[in-house]
Amino acid sequence: MSFARDALYGLYGAWRLARFDAAAAAWYDATPEAALASFRALWLVLPGFMLLLLFQLGGGFPPVMLAGRLVLESMGLVVGILAYLLVAFHVLELAGKQQEFGRYAAAYNWSYVVQVALLLGVHALDSSGLLGEEAAELMLFVATVWVLTYQWFIARATAGVGGLGALGLVAVDIFISIMVKNVTDAMVGLPAA
Repeated sequence: MSFARDALYGLYGAWRLARFDAAAAAWYDATPEAALASFRALWLVLPGFMLLLLFQLGGGFPPVMLAGRLVLESMGLVVGILAYLLVAFHVLELAGKQQEFGRYAAAYNWSYVVQVALLLGVHALDSSGLLGEEAAELMLFVATVWVLTYQWFIARATAGVGGLGALGLVAVDIFISIMVKNVTDAMVGLPAA
């Protein structure tokens, strides 16, 4: 399939999943090829992720240091996604649901585009000064809760696991994300979270 077609199907499925429509799982094949092809979503995720980092980092960095930090954090994102999906594959295998891994991985990867777009919107509103500090913090909290719920729903709808299993997958994802973030922070000399 072409990138345009993959992106259209992947993003449409992710959008429907974002509306908590379980039937959207049908937009993803359960094949290993579909899982592999879904990593093309990173071409859309990484530029948005770098913009999010710019919002979070603010100014004051020399361009070379900023570029290095963006590259390092982007590499951390990719490593985190790969590490999580490797663990998720083995968890689904232990649960006897390995046949659903391709669908889950594809939905997981394409959903990153929706998540980054939402967080970019929240950070843009925060940076615009239209919201007070408390309103911006509340909006970021609500967005974070929504993203975690979205990830739970994706696991539930596409991996063939129950609510508790989906919660476990989200918890593993959070744990791996924290570990990768601690490593990338240590590489730039920041204290661990």
